[in-house]
Amino acid sequence: MTEEWVESTICELDGVESCKVNVVSDPPWSLDRVSDYARVNMSVVD
Repeated sequence: MTEEWVESTICELDGVESCKVNVVSDPPWSLDRVSDYARVNMSVVD
């Protein structure tokens, strides 16, 4: 998962002993937040 990848990458930095990543989506994510450019690239065209 993304959280694990970010945590392991951060922990590789000098001086970092541990970290905890929490992914928060507030406000909740929806396709309404996606640009027209991204919609075309994701093949989500109305």
